[in-house]
Amino acid sequence: MKSKGILVALTLLGGVLLIGLAAGCYPVEEEYRDYQETRLFWSPDGRHIILARDFTGIFVIDEAGTRLRTVDGGWATGGSLSSASFGATLSPNGSRIAYVEELRSNDLAIVTVALDGTDKRRLTPIGAKESLNSNPVWSPDGLQIAFTSDARLMVMDADGSNLRMLAPSVGLEERPAGRGQPPAWSPDGSRIAFVGAAADYDEGYEFTLYTVQPDGEELVAIGKLALNWAWWWSPDGSRLALLAAEIGEAGERGEVLYTVQPDGSDLARIGEGFVQPAWSPNGAWLAFVQKSAEESSVYIARHDGSDVRQVARGYGGPISWSLDGTELFIEGLAYAVRSDGSGLRQLVPGGIGGLFAWSPDASRLAVFTGISDDFQQEVVFTLSRDATEKRVLVRGNHSGLVAEHSDWRDVSRASEACAQGPAVPYPDTNSALVPDCETLLMLRDKLAGDAFLNWSVAVPITAWQGVHLEGSPGNPSRVTGLLLDDVGLTGTIPPELGNLTGLQRLDLSNNDLRGDVPPELGDLFALQVLYLHGNSLTGCVPAVLSDHLRVMEADGLEYCE
Repeated sequence: MKSKGILVALTLLGGVLLIGLAAGCYPVEEEYRDYQETRLFWSPDGRHIILARDFTGIFVIDEAGTRLRTVDGGWATGGSLSSASFGATLSPNGSRIAYVEELRSNDLAIVTVALDGTDKRRLTPIGAKESLNSNPVWSPDGLQIAFTSDARLMVMDADGSNLRMLAPSVGLEERPAGRGQPPAWSPDGSRIAFVGAAADYDEGYEFTLYTVQPDGEELVAIGKLALNWAWWWSPDGSRLALLAAEIGEAGERGEVLYTVQPDGSDLARIGEGFVQPAWSPNGAWLAFVQKSAEESSVYIARHDGSDVRQVARGYGGPISWSLDGTELFIEGLAYAVRSDGSGLRQLVPGGIGGLFAWSPDASRLAVFTGISDDFQQEVVFTLSRDATEKRVLVRGNHSGLVAEHSDWRDVSRASEACAQGPAVPYPDTNSALVPDCETLLMLRDKLAGDAFLNWSVAVPITAWQGVHLEGSPGNPSRVTGLLLDDVGLTGTIPPELGNLTGLQRLDLSNNDLRGDVPPELGDLFALQVLYLHGNSLTGCVPAVLSDHLRVMEADGLEYCE
């Protein structure tokens, strides 16, 4: 394997910036950004949106918000502590998702799965010892996958064959959870960029950016980075943008934006004081936010640092381009502005606190945010480019999501639906939990009304709102608690509630329930706590419950004679 390195020392504003193999370490504060833990992207045909949440699950949403599919669940969505998934990425043709599956033994495997959740394949072999495989990335033609394995950069064919090592012993950072920037192929597939990290436990991490050919030839050390994620390919692959650290005379640390060719030559200084920059779709411009003591402003510049233009004054935050290159989008504040600085407007009043991704035709923006307009919940919605049409696709919380516009009565509640999805873990040994699942889905249809409940066969029952279960988290056996105080339930209590014979606590208080208490509640022979107050119920409470109820609050309702 041939290799070469560069060493460049630049005098900048009285300080010295070292780029190359000889640069010293500097303290780096770990930045665990949300969008490195959660990924949002469209399928190339624009028909699906993929929401991948490290250790929580990989979800495929249709563009209309009528279908939500759990492709692979993690600890929170799989109903089991035996495995988790993270680092998901979509193949260039949109047919398969590659991700990391972590098993209980700390064996990290690279796997792929079809977009509909079928045909799951483990690509990396099961070794004699634990293998820390992570950060899979597809080649531009979709025929190969690069990934990191322990302290090595690896490449294999998309079916797992032809596995080979490209860069051994480069000190790759051994944090398998996908933190930081994974390797990245150049757009033409001719080189792979990746970061090596050496640790100095007194001073912090030292990050070096490298490039290498897919055959392992021409390993090049490009330079030192301010942070391990601080580098980006231009769309045509002719240059890399990188943030380097500048150490001033007083020891203060700043960040300087450069561009450089993939072989380490033609280093060009753009400026200093930045957050994440963004290449224009044609690679001719680099947009960035430059910070000063007074304010932050958005600029664009040519790749060589010339023709610097201020686009928006007084705004900061990560930025991106529309796919046609005519507008810039400022994250968080949700402002859009034309690249000539005109037409500044806020797309969403109050801004967006989350992730976003442009549709392939640049007509819509998909947004994932932790706070919706109406609920303190996680939401995926789409927004038309002119911001006149907003459509919520998915609502949920950290433990589960549901499609917004689906007709719940189209969801089969046969035993197969509850047992074959992620809803019931280990259905063969949890046979009593399957009918409990069916009963809860029926109760949702009859009582939820406009209330939000994340009860769905696409979400494990262990994560359903207000549902408590007996047994271990990975292997619950019965529903023992139903705690739905003040969640907006409406209608009459269905008699099928009596099917939940494992219930020990039932709380339906402070909703809008009406009509008689059904006598089938008397079948809840394990019930110890019953709260029905705050509704408009009539009739009486089955007398058989008095034998084992320890607490009952039901707004004056008496036991039946």
